[in-house]
Amino acid sequence: MKKIVLPVLIFFLTCPVFAKTTVEASVDSASATLEEGLTYTIQVKTDEQLTTETGMPDLSVLEKDFQIGSQYQSTSFASKYENGKFVFERSRYYRYKLFPLSEGKKTIPSFQVRAGGKVFKTDPITIEAVDSGGRQPRARNYQPPATAPQYRQYGQYGQQQDRQTA
Repeated sequence: MKKIVLPVLIFFLTCPVFAKTTVEASVDSASATLEEGLTYTIQVKTDEQLTTETGMPDLSVLEKDFQIGSQYQSTSFASKYENGKFVFERSRYYRYKLFPLSEGKKTIPSFQVRAGGKVFKTDPITIEAVDSGGRQPRARNYQPPATAPQYRQYGQYGQQQDRQTA
């Protein structure tokens, strides 16, 4: 018995740690107004190198229930000391601003994401789209009116001069 246990134990102690990759989808709110929408995030977390194969999924299927606003991705790196060695964790975030086209329950379906040579599926998410609650709706490309900002300017000898721009 000892002859079998020792080689197996040596194998597990010397072999590299198996890569762990997870893919999760989330929203910043379970309900969204028609005007303000919500942020849908897909997170790919791995202890392997993030490759270019990990690309933004195609969300065109959402266009029947949502207007897709801004889309962007970001990457973060973290390290921690665990069990006598450094463990590196890499995350890539795909964020989408989604605006419901009408009120009611909406489901963001499952999406396939490729990472680490494997295909992962996100879980579907159901949200509630509601009206603005009596607020005046505004255009999605709304820009607040330009007001003349006030700032303090200091003259040549350090005296304060209040000034307003036109």
